[in-house]
Amino acid sequence: MTALAEEIGILCPKSKAVRKGTDINNVQFPCLIKPSHQKPGHYNEFKFKICKNVKALKKTLRYVRTDSEFILQEYIPKQLDLLVYGARMWDEKTIFAGSFIRDRWADSGSSSHGYLTENIPQCADTTKILKFLEQIDYHGLFSVEYGLLDGKAYFFEINLRNDETSHYFYQAGANIPLAYVYSSAGLDYSVIPSKVNSKQWFIDELFDIENVILGKIKKKTWKRDMNEATIFKYYDKEEKENKLFKILF
Repeated sequence: MTALAEEIGILCPKSKAVRKGTDINNVQFPCLIKPSHQKPGHYNEFKFKICKNVKALKKTLRYVRTDSEFILQEYIPKQLDLLVYGARMWDEKTIFAGSFIRDRWADSGSSSHGYLTENIPQCADTTKILKFLEQIDYHGLFSVEYGLLDGKAYFFEINLRNDETSHYFYQAGANIPLAYVYSSAGLDYSVIPSKVNSKQWFIDELFDIENVILGKIKKKTWKRDMNEATIFKYYDKEEKENKLFKILF
């Protein structure tokens, strides 16, 4: 994936494949390590880890299985996360719902605050995303993830599936999965809303509070962000019977 992205001209952090027992003497720190792929019946040991020194990396690799493969990547001290969401249709056209800019994360590593917009930053060149999808002849839903640093978008990965953030985009007005179903059935998918309506704020209404507890933001900031958000990770305004969310909202 990274090799093809680099060939196309997408900016990528330096990376290499590693396993238990791989020589790591020339690795630069800090670095990021993550499973290279998922295999049926094979549970990934972790989502990702940041290793600040060789001791931490050796400790991480000590407790993995011998048949597990990982990507060891140059650590980018990102200022923001960027996710671009869309689908390549069966008429060879690609539609983009927009982008999800993330500025805060829960302790688990998942994004907990940010905003969705129809606009895609120029540093995430969509023409190169199109070229990537064309070269692998992929049709379907996808998301592309980047780390933003000083106006540059560093490619992290492309997910060739429906993204776990798809319900955020749906709340923002873009129903990409239904548009793709229409395309697959030979129907006119242009009648399905597929763009984010406007800039809208997202919050993980249960776990973003961890940032207050850990002292990363003030409670008044969290309260302001909760009031400003219209897109949520769990809450569904049409779910009448959820007592927890009745308390929260």
